[in-house]
Amino acid sequence: VHAKGLKIGIYESAGTATCMGAYPGSLDHEAADARQFAGWGIDLLKYDNCNSGNRPYLDRFKAMGDALKATGRPIVYMLCSWGKDAPWSTYGPASGGTSWRTTEDIGNFWSNGSQSTPMGVVDILDAQAGLEPYSGPNAWNDMDMLEVGNGGLTDTESRAHFSLWSLLNSPLILGNDLRTLDPATKAILTNPEVLAVDQDWGGSQGRRMRDLGGGLQVWAKPMSDGSVTAVLFNRSAATATITTSAAELGLGGSDMYTLRDLWAGTDSTSTGAVSASVPSHGVVMYRIHRAGTTAAARPAGTYQVSDLTWLASGNGWGPVERDRSNGEQAAGDGRTLKIGSTTYAKGLGAHADSAVHLWLGGTCSQFSADVGIDSEVRANHGSVRFAVYGDGRLLGYSALKTYGPATRLTVATGGALTLELRVTDDRDGNAYDHADWANAQLTC
Repeated sequence: VHAKGLKIGIYESAGTATCMGAYPGSLDHEAADARQFAGWGIDLLKYDNCNSGNRPYLDRFKAMGDALKATGRPIVYMLCSWGKDAPWSTYGPASGGTSWRTTEDIGNFWSNGSQSTPMGVVDILDAQAGLEPYSGPNAWNDMDMLEVGNGGLTDTESRAHFSLWSLLNSPLILGNDLRTLDPATKAILTNPEVLAVDQDWGGSQGRRMRDLGGGLQVWAKPMSDGSVTAVLFNRSAATATITTSAAELGLGGSDMYTLRDLWAGTDSTSTGAVSASVPSHGVVMYRIHRAGTTAAARPAGTYQVSDLTWLASGNGWGPVERDRSNGEQAAGDGRTLKIGSTTYAKGLGAHADSAVHLWLGGTCSQFSADVGIDSEVRANHGSVRFAVYGDGRLLGYSALKTYGPATRLTVATGGALTLELRVTDDRDGNAYDHADWANAQLTC
């Protein structure tokens, strides 16, 4: 295999037997098996989770991670615990994993609305929202293998599947039979411009920017060259027009943009609108660059974000409010900002999922705010995370915030042209997720 310029992977399980039960697992034999894999010249281990005797995840997966490291051979370590017990924030990094599965197994179909094995393409995608802080170089969220070319998806669905897996930095594992690779499948799997999105190591994982309702969504990923890749995704049963803006994608502040359609291979320009007619179960995928004159940098000083002009904003329930809580859906219907027992005269009242985009121009050094659930909701209601992005890259985020006292979130922003203040739900729906950025300040 190596003589052909390729690398080779192998499968095992962190139990007494593999998942089909036909072969022995590596439980309690990790060191010997890792030495054998290294001796064979193995480059990747996919480590499954069957027949474990309910031994703790961390104990089993870390034992193999340590054993692989001890061999001295670089071996990609793919944990396959089906997303159990949040491997992205717990035993995945602690075990030395290169990647970790975030869900149950994928099936060869579009969707069945299930979160149990097998899951459809859309079902797996839905489970990724909120996982973007936990992905980065050598630590990837794995959305399972690709079903492109297996016959269960149309070519339109396959392009959507491949686009979104690439945007979210998932390892691209082909699940089809390469001996029967038809031209349409080959064209999807070898699109160099889409592959470049998955393989761009400079940016953060892509994420859902806006759910427009009716099955229409906008996803985006910052790229290392300062561009943004956007996927306009139509989950509905009919062709639909999906519209967003460069500002909402985190690329505001310019009077002209270039748009490269990564599937059509065509180029266009825009003053800021990003829009396309998208087929049912399909995508339009753009790579977008600033191409015009950018706005002036923000002058030196300390600013309350609620006093500034925003590039764009979006909110899960009515508009984002200035210097008052979110309230209900009407503009201006919020109350005095209050987190726990503390009231605030200045700040933003939001509701997950929410985003506020600001132009900095590279002159601001710090953002800070007291963050928490506003006391206008009932006790023991609401659960959100606050995240701050600079030029689309994650700069800092809070722990999970529930009803109670505020936490001060302070983030260095040096050099960023744009800033995004985002509130997401705790992957549990956004009911009662009234979230405040209290005393939200920029130092420039």
